[in-house]
Amino acid sequence: MKKPLSLLLLLLIIGQSLAQTETEEIDSTMESTSTNPPYMRMCNYCIGNLKSECAYYQPENSTSIPCPGDNEGSYEKCYASVVGELVRRGCATDGFCDHHSCFMCNYNKCNNYRNFAEQKCIMCDSRPGSSEYHPKCKDRAEELPAQNCIVDDIIFGECHVCDSEVNEDLACLSNPANSSTKICQDYGDSCAQLVVANGKTIRGCLQDLDGSTSTFCPSNNCQICSNNNCNSNIFPSDRITCHQCNDEENCYMDMTSIGNVAYPCRNYALDDQCYTVLEGSVVYRGCLSDRTLEKATCDAAGDLCYKCSEQGCNSEAVEVPPEPTERIWCHQCRGNSTSDCAYHQPWTNSAPCTAELKPGEREKCFVGRYGLDTVRGCTGDDFPELFGDKFCDVLECLVCNDWHCNYHSRAEQRCVQCSSSIDDGDYREECLNEPEKVYSWYCP
Repeated sequence: MKKPLSLLLLLLIIGQSLAQTETEEIDSTMESTSTNPPYMRMCNYCIGNLKSECAYYQPENSTSIPCPGDNEGSYEKCYASVVGELVRRGCATDGFCDHHSCFMCNYNKCNNYRNFAEQKCIMCDSRPGSSEYHPKCKDRAEELPAQNCIVDDIIFGECHVCDSEVNEDLACLSNPANSSTKICQDYGDSCAQLVVANGKTIRGCLQDLDGSTSTFCPSNNCQICSNNNCNSNIFPSDRITCHQCNDEENCYMDMTSIGNVAYPCRNYALDDQCYTVLEGSVVYRGCLSDRTLEKATCDAAGDLCYKCSEQGCNSEAVEVPPEPTERIWCHQCRGNSTSDCAYHQPWTNSAPCTAELKPGEREKCFVGRYGLDTVRGCTGDDFPELFGDKFCDVLECLVCNDWHCNYHSRAEQRCVQCSSSIDDGDYREECLNEPEKVYSWYCP
């Protein structure tokens, strides 16, 4: 009987040696990929029975593998599964989950939590009449026999995680169900969706929120729920949606006719409104809670900026005025206080404006001063060395929008008033031959 027993022990030793060799080969293969680029999705990888290490929580130094992305460059998910008595962890790209039930997640090494290990459990109920009733259940449960059971109820919740200020695709606001998800690190954690002081929206695991943010929960500005990915609703539910655009090609059109979708405003405000404003030939649409240059244009336009408070209400088409077909004529010159340019201009001296205008910009004439010089021209002219971004200083500038209208004299005129006739009241001896000696007076 000793020989068969020795043979059996020998076979067991050989089997363990082969298994160890296979495990080392797998580990060697996995370690060779440890230098993968940091942007690759990494997943825990192992295969084993319910008594193997694969069935338990996977520590940080467990074997992991990089998951290849698809043709569109997205990163695949990790999975953990138990089929029969075999536990598997890996990348969804291996196709296993196409034919089996799996726990899926989508961040690095997220498939490390589930515990599929075989454990002994005492099952009883102290309530008379229960199918599991036993009188020892309340005080002496340790005396009852334990049974094998697969523990799969220590499940860590999963929540949507996003920040409307960070995610430029606005999924966090308009389509939160498509935002990223995360397995919460704390067992029994809840999901949260909230609006913070600056109006931005945040979603995530409640225990992951930083101290300043978590103070909003619970409140009217924070909603907490306990089911997986339950923080996937537009929040708050009453936030207004507006059409938002600033392009020259389509923004002036009827938004519903071209299929433009109204999105929730990026910054939540209780009494928010939608707006539409025309600047030149360009139309801007958005939310009054926006902190943009387009919204500043609305503020500057005053009552000319259309505002409304219904969902998607800023959708109507805007009539853009046509560009003028004929260019205005203006007087165009520069000179000191004694030059012709400083004095009244005859209309025959004006010329058509030729500067290239911005879309929607209307040309006008102006006359102004730069130092001691008088400058006349068109508002579209480029005078960077004189006025910088402006065509003239508003305190020293006359602007008009009619042809030849910038003809006004900018000179201070003084005249010599005298007579060489001795009988006149303003007789001066110097008037005939030396008028420069006569004191001049400002002309009325």
